[in-house]
Amino acid sequence: MSPRSWTLRAVLLGLSLGTWMPGTLAAQDASRVNVYRFILGVDVPSAPAFVVLGVAPTHVLRGSAPKPLAASGLGTFADETRPAGVAVGVTPYFLAGGGVRTIESYRSRSVGGRLLRVLTKTVVSLGAVRARGDPPATLVGVAVRSTFHDPHDPALNTPLPEDVAALLRDSGVPPIPPAEEDVTGYGVDLASAYAGARRAMRARTGGGDPQVSGGWGMAGRLRGGVWERDSLDTLHHTFWLSAQVTLNRRFDLLGTVQLRDAFGSEYAWIGVAMQRKTAVLDLIAELYYDTASRGLYPGVALDARLLTTLGLTASLTTQTTPELDLAEPRSLALRIAVQWFYASDREPCPRLPRPAMTHAHRARPLLFLLFLTTLGGCYSHRVSIVGTNPEGTPPPATDYQGIVAWSLLWGVVEKVAVPTNCQGQPLNEVKASSNLAFDLLTVVTLGAVAPVRLDWLCARPTPAEGDFPIPSDNTPERSPDAP
Repeated sequence: MSPRSWTLRAVLLGLSLGTWMPGTLAAQDASRVNVYRFILGVDVPSAPAFVVLGVAPTHVLRGSAPKPLAASGLGTFADETRPAGVAVGVTPYFLAGGGVRTIESYRSRSVGGRLLRVLTKTVVSLGAVRARGDPPATLVGVAVRSTFHDPHDPALNTPLPEDVAALLRDSGVPPIPPAEEDVTGYGVDLASAYAGARRAMRARTGGGDPQVSGGWGMAGRLRGGVWERDSLDTLHHTFWLSAQVTLNRRFDLLGTVQLRDAFGSEYAWIGVAMQRKTAVLDLIAELYYDTASRGLYPGVALDARLLTTLGLTASLTTQTTPELDLAEPRSLALRIAVQWFYASDREPCPRLPRPAMTHAHRARPLLFLLFLTTLGGCYSHRVSIVGTNPEGTPPPATDYQGIVAWSLLWGVVEKVAVPTNCQGQPLNEVKASSNLAFDLLTVVTLGAVAPVRLDWLCARPTPAEGDFPIPSDNTPERSPDAP
């Protein structure tokens, strides 16, 4: 064969590879998606941090998979106590930008595929609760929760990924980058696809195919509400395992074993619950056994989805064992938890074109915030100690001194002002003041961060009566020779 023929064949082979390889790479890239696009907002489990703190709305826990992001607020009403708490949870794999893979690899039944799905559904949770009977102290907890088996995964057991891709393609949406986590903002109504997957997963039965989750966490008392060395005590460890079996479209059977205060007193909560599912809310009736008190205790809870990514759980339960001094034994507790969570099955939000912004437009909010920070106190309240003399308040012994006190996480963590300059003397006056910058910060954070300026005056020392008697002018002086 002549060199000219070899040259011609090489050119043709290069052209064919040039036209085939981009198409192959594009096809491979198009087959990769982010599995966090298919998170359904149903069967949201309790915050793991609340579980280790012993304040979860129910003692029998769901075995469903966690949401990649979640934030919870809790109010408890037990006897005369009103402990409140907050918790946040995040999946580290989601936070690191993971989840991008082919659907075939995600659905793999191999050991590697199963372990990767467990990693996808592992959440780390932090929480804090105000301690009962000791306002300066705060109970803090950290927990790790994983879902080991999840037959209700829509990306695993439904055609939701294929349905979403078909709807986007048929609507003329250009290829979406694989790392994109949210595909609801492209002007395409995906509600029907997510609703179908939600119905299919809630109705998926299988007595031998339960959802199984477990976790570990530790909780302790943070003295003074401030994290310092040796400020954390009464440390408790908790392990738990939960399972959830779908009996039919309307009923789920739940089971939980919690090992409380592991490595310590080591008591357990063992319980079962029945979940009645409806389109509006779920009703959970539980019965659990406490090995510490050796008794059976019931509970009931209502779980409602207020918005697409906001849920509310109200429960009436029996707290049988003191959990870090949160409740008395066998006390009836009403708990209300509000939880925001990340979910994909929300209403579509069309991406509208944003108007062009000049540098002057961008600078206006910053200038406004700078102006607010320069303002002085807009209002103040004073508490003055009125003396018994006719002139009223005695003059103070010091000038005004104070601090900016911060209330964090809706009062769960707060800074206590200690007037160290009074040297044991009482206070003469206390003044609390705020300004527009403080008020704006409180409003923007919905009360999670609420600063206030506290100033005080110290009173003059008052000698104790009878310590230093002063003779009057009418008192006759005694003679040195008098007996």
